[in-house]
Amino acid sequence: MQGACMSRGVTLSALALTLALLSVLACGGARREASVPGPATPTSPTSNVLTATCRSMNVGAGTMDVITGLSFALRVSTFRVDESTEVVIRGERAELVDLGPGRVVRIQYRRTPQGNLADRIEEVWTPPK
Repeated sequence: MQGACMSRGVTLSALALTLALLSVLACGGARREASVPGPATPTSPTSNVLTATCRSMNVGAGTMDVITGLSFALRVSTFRVDESTEVVIRGERAELVDLGPGRVVRIQYRRTPQGNLADRIEEVWTPPK
């Protein structure tokens, strides 16, 4: 009878040890720190792409304001547009004045000390009239 009790005690100890090891492995260890992904790095350090909705344009000042989503919020961003900026609508070269509020655009741009400078603006959707 004493042998049966000893065997049961060893079995319970082995079971408890196994469960403890499994819980440590499942949790990733006691001292493991949560990994936080770093910021995404663009493929080119000088070029960024943003898809947004055209809000307004000031042709005289050479700027375009767009609205884009950021998590659960909206953000207004301003882009400088100069004579080297390529504007494309339906695959054809166009002018900044041909764009309008409500149009969805894809902007390829560079960050400069004076602000964001658009290299290319392509219309990707026009709202129905």
